[in-house]
Amino acid sequence: MQKVTLNVYKDLLKKLYENNISGIVYGGYGIGKTAIEQDVAKTIAEEKGKEYVEWNDADEQKKIEVENDPSSYFVNAIVHLAQFDSVDLHGLPSLNGSSYTVWKPIRVIKLFSRKGISGIFFLDEYPQSREDVQKASTQLIRDRQMGDVPLQNNVFVFAAGNREEDNSGAMPLLEHVKDRFVEMEVMFEKEYYLGDVNKGTGGFFEERLEPELYIFLQYDPSWLYKVDEAKKDKAVTPRGIMERANVMLKEYKDNPDMWYDAISISVGEGFASAFISWYNIRAKLNIDKILRQPESVKDITSPGALYSLVYVLYNRYKNNYGIFNKVIDVVSELNQTKEGAYVMTLLKKMKNLNPRGFKKIVKHKAWKDNLASVYAEFMDV
Repeated sequence: MQKVTLNVYKDLLKKLYENNISGIVYGGYGIGKTAIEQDVAKTIAEEKGKEYVEWNDADEQKKIEVENDPSSYFVNAIVHLAQFDSVDLHGLPSLNGSSYTVWKPIRVIKLFSRKGISGIFFLDEYPQSREDVQKASTQLIRDRQMGDVPLQNNVFVFAAGNREEDNSGAMPLLEHVKDRFVEMEVMFEKEYYLGDVNKGTGGFFEERLEPELYIFLQYDPSWLYKVDEAKKDKAVTPRGIMERANVMLKEYKDNPDMWYDAISISVGEGFASAFISWYNIRAKLNIDKILRQPESVKDITSPGALYSLVYVLYNRYKNNYGIFNKVIDVVSELNQTKEGAYVMTLLKKMKNLNPRGFKKIVKHKAWKDNLASVYAEFMDV
């Protein structure tokens, strides 16, 4: 089976939607299969000029509004197929005063049959679903209808689920079911979440995580996705970091004494120990003193502290472009006493953040004295 990165999966998913080709993506739990689908759905809704509605999160009033005016909305309906019986897809039979049986479809299928509706019918936990449910779903995939109820042309059917080796109850798909899908397996990719300095990207997590978590993961990205094969510690996944650790860190923002417990219950003791160890090093950094006395950076020796320094200085600059010259003074000292990777990372992030303002670096004494000879070819100023 073809293995793709998270970014390639995101691109393929949109192309499959545009051509209405059903597919399934496999991957480890918490890796981002559903989150990326939601991101793509929001992008499509925006491009179509329609209001995005997450069907599962909508209250009854919003659902009625969508049903009464379907052409104004783009609906993303995520169903967890592992929880379904086949009758949940077919609907319930009713004689309805007739001499023959009429099947009453479930609400979301009825919605997707309404004229003017656009959206994605996302069948999550597909490999965990029962064999009879898979068989029933083939009509949705092949014929784009359930019973006598057809889906509208602008409704896209896509599925996702874990792999057999993920110990999550996934089973091999029936061969005739697989034949109706495009299939791919998504691989973990840290750049999707943390970005790429060389490309000027900050990643999915940059604006979504608390700064402490984001900087820690930039320093040690191995903690983005880590599964303890011995099953003695909780697995760490991007979903766990985003939905639990980040939320709990916000709750105890002003009470660091609770951080270890709050993070341990969210993503495990290993992650919590590594995070607290890193934070204790970072907490010793006196950024105001460093900006006043740039030469003091020579006293920083820990890689964790140096990496933290880069990102804290970047965030300070992000909030106040007026400290540009002071940051460059620190950069100059870093260049003389530390590895160039720290300097390169900080300079590239500053340039990507504010390209026009960064051009004034050529007037700075440190640029002329020692920075230009090393970094000019990479900075393009």
